Amino acid sequence: MVKEMYPSVHMNPIRPNMMQIMYNSLKKSAKENGWQMLPYAFDHDFYREYLNERIQPYSQFKNLVVSSGSGVTLSGLMMGFYQKELKEFFVQTDKKVWTTCVSSENSIKKMLKKSGVGHLPIDIRKSEYDFDDRLEGYEAPFPCNQFWDIKQWHWLENNIDSIEGDILFWNVGGEPKLFNENIYNEVNSYREWNDEELKRLSFEHARYLYLFTQDGFNRALERANSIYEELSADPLVSDMAASDITVLLSNESLIKEIAILAQELETIDEKTNKELVKQKRAKLEGLTAISNVLYDKENQKSDGSFDRRKINKLVPVFENYLKKLANSKNGFVEKDKITEALKKIVDYSALKGRAKAYDKTIEYLNNPARFDEITQRTYDYFKNVYNNRVEVYRNNVKKYVEKTEINTFLNALAELDVYPDFEIACFCH
Repeated sequence: MVKEMYPSVHMNPIRPNMMQIMYNSLKKSAKENGWQMLPYAFDHDFYREYLNERIQPYSQFKNLVVSSGSGVTLSGLMMGFYQKELKEFFVQTDKKVWTTCVSSENSIKKMLKKSGVGHLPIDIRKSEYDFDDRLEGYEAPFPCNQFWDIKQWHWLENNIDSIEGDILFWNVGGEPKLFNENIYNEVNSYREWNDEELKRLSFEHARYLYLFTQDGFNRALERANSIYEELSADPLVSDMAASDITVLLSNESLIKEIAILAQELETIDEKTNKELVKQKRAKLEGLTAISNVLYDKENQKSDGSFDRRKINKLVPVFENYLKKLANSKNGFVEKDKITEALKKIVDYSALKGRAKAYDKTIEYLNNPARFDEITQRTYDYFKNVYNNRVEVYRNNVKKYVEKTEINTFLNALAELDVYPDFEIACFCH
């Protein structure tokens, strides 16, 4: 595929010793950076023991047919398949393992010898097909890996008559958890199995969407209630009522409080209630100033919540509001708490808005027809991606190569102390 997209590219095949060089280089980097490095091809006793145990219920078969790449999985399966025979000093058995490898026969033999099963009966053959040949025109009666297992099954179909005794075919690629268990009796090709798997994934996608939405709704409410309690219990001004701060937590409560204050100021006799009028007017001015900033569309994100990046605009009007409250109550402002309180007020507003959106989504998904609609639309998308997987992969590779080339070019310019305009650099990306 790379040669088709980039005909001028020269491909250098990996020689036998190059893999070890790359492995040792990665091992060195892992040690220097404190990384946890997985063994190449899961070449570890723990993995072999797992396969040893996994195959035990089927070790009575006379023949084991399994594909191989590095030989690690094959060696683990052979340890279990020949478990009884390995206890004997001289192995005498009518059992046999058959494998088609996509690497080389010598590398398989080395791995089996390293694992202590190299002396057991096995027939190793090199596949006549290239590793990346998916055998597109050939179908197996079950889903399997199209790079490895399908080539082994193709060989078995053509050679089954020459094998004596019962046969266990080990599908390394595994089988999916089926959306419809009755599919065993209804299909006869891996394409239909793949379609069933896409349906299962689509249903699971819709189910997880519902679960995530429900969890998000609960967490948004929990956090919002926690913020409300914190702001109510920790006054920013001495002798401040909890309602003086919680009134800021929603646009509705703020507008309502401003309207009430305005009405009260119209009805109170200023001559006999000078101090009260002064307090209410100061509070009205402070709340109005906060409202003009907190709910100004220029300071809001697309979802209607306040943009936290503009919190500096809110600090002076909020601090002024608190000072007015402090003066009216002969108190003082806890300045070190102002910024943290503002963040909580902004977060509370966003959380309440998010909870409303989650609530609407939950109501939508609780309708079985809507849930089925999302499942179907997801299935259509997954199927389109699967049917066009080669083109999707080609485009992703192309984008990755383009990004790499651009980064290389920009880095080369930087080494020459040449820096393009920010807009141009962003356009390149």
